[in-house]
Parts: sequence; C-alpha cells; structure tokens
Amino acid sequence: MATAPATAAVTAKINGIAGKIVTDWVRKYREDGRTGLENGKGWKSYSADLKTDAVKDVVVNGMSLNFVIKKYRISSDIVLRRWINSYIRGNKLETTRM
Repeated sequence: MATAPATAAVTAKINGIAGKIVTDWVRKYREDGRTGLENGKGWKSYSADLKTDAVKDVVVNGMSLNFVIKKYRISSDIVLRRWINSYIRGNKLETTRM
C-alpha cells in the first residue's frame, strides 16, 4: 500500500521549520523544477512597473498574495508585503537594482 504524500504542515513539523517555507519550496519547484530550489545568486531584479502592477492587483483588485506571487513570479510573500507597505505609506516603488 502506497503512503499519501505529507502535507506542508506535517513536513514542516517533522523538520522543525515553518510551514510557509515548505509551501514556498513547493511553489518554486512547481514553477522551475530543481533549479527553482537552488540557492539564489543575490537579489532578484524587479521593475518599478512590475512592482506597481503587483501591488495594485492586491490592494485595488483584491487578488490574493499567493496568486499575485505566482502571476509575477515574485520570490516570496515577504517581498510583496514590503512593496505593499511602501505603497500604502505613499513611497514610490523603484526598480530593484542588482
């Protein structure tokens, strides 16, 4: 009898890490395969237009963070949350320089 795949929460608990980390790994693997899980080589560059579009999709259009992260291939929800907070405070979103 085959065993069912473990959920992100179970996998996280077994390994002593946050469930969000496991779900991010799964998303990155589904998007890019093994290369999506390799260590990054520094900051990922995002244009000001992409940042603004992503933020507006959440704030104005009511899209979920997870949907927007996938749509724009943003590295994590933390990155998107920072942009949203900056936008809400009235700061201009600028292109990320590498």
